[in-house]
Amino acid sequence: MMKPLLMLLRMYMPKDRAHLYVHALEESYNNVVWHDFSNQSLIEVYVSNQHKNLNEATLRQEVIFLLESHHLACPDILSIEKIEEKDWVTITQEIMQPVEIGKFYIHSPKHEKNKDKINILLEPGMAFGSGTHPTTKGCLQAMSALKASPKRILDMGCGSGILSVSAAKLFQTSVTAIDNDIFAVSATKTNAEINNVADKIAEQHGDGYKALCEKDAFDLVLCNILAKPLTEMAPFLKKHLAPGGYAILSGLLDTQADEVITAHKNCDLNLLTKVDIETWLTLVFNHA
Repeated sequence: MMKPLLMLLRMYMPKDRAHLYVHALEESYNNVVWHDFSNQSLIEVYVSNQHKNLNEATLRQEVIFLLESHHLACPDILSIEKIEEKDWVTITQEIMQPVEIGKFYIHSPKHEKNKDKINILLEPGMAFGSGTHPTTKGCLQAMSALKASPKRILDMGCGSGILSVSAAKLFQTSVTAIDNDIFAVSATKTNAEINNVADKIAEQHGDGYKALCEKDAFDLVLCNILAKPLTEMAPFLKKHLAPGGYAILSGLLDTQADEVITAHKNCDLNLLTKVDIETWLTLVFNHA
């Protein structure tokens, strides 16, 4: 049996860049902690070896690759510390507290289910967004408020699968989950299984909308990425969003809203509402 091990990764950076790194890291790591100081921020990431063999070198390379995929440079100050012979499950469960967002209750096995909410189970140490980032919160709030019953759902850039799992549970229908990162696709598959919705989620490794068939159309499209790709993909979203369908888009700052909104309005998509959380925006569009 592999020896229980936690790796604690620390990186420092200017405060105005920290949110970008947290957003990227939360796609692959469950336990991301963010501390602000007077002129810089400290990000701490706890990673366990329960699901993959880890050492300092492989973790460092994994993080560098992840950050580069988000067009982020690796910070100059990056340290990795081993935390051995600990009950890492207990440690990560203590870090990961339950979160209520809209109709959803996100929790670890340590916590009891909430009978009044849709429960989303997170295993400690798995590649699964914790739901605490403002973009994830915004998407879950927008989904909770949606006055529709979509039959076909697309999660474009599924990452860890939290939106796919949540949509499958909320709407009790099929979800197509696409990501260009094979590890994200694998994480989505695992998280679908532990939440008992594996039969509803079809994971695909592919390059955005190119992974779809020409005539594929969806009643709801979820896309939590970044402002630039959201803007670039607007015409493809319009093409694959069924008439009367909805799109919930996030990953943009409020300063980037005009660019993203204009790109989608130019594709004849109507902006219905905005969810604003800590300078991050989630936008809801409709294909009338």
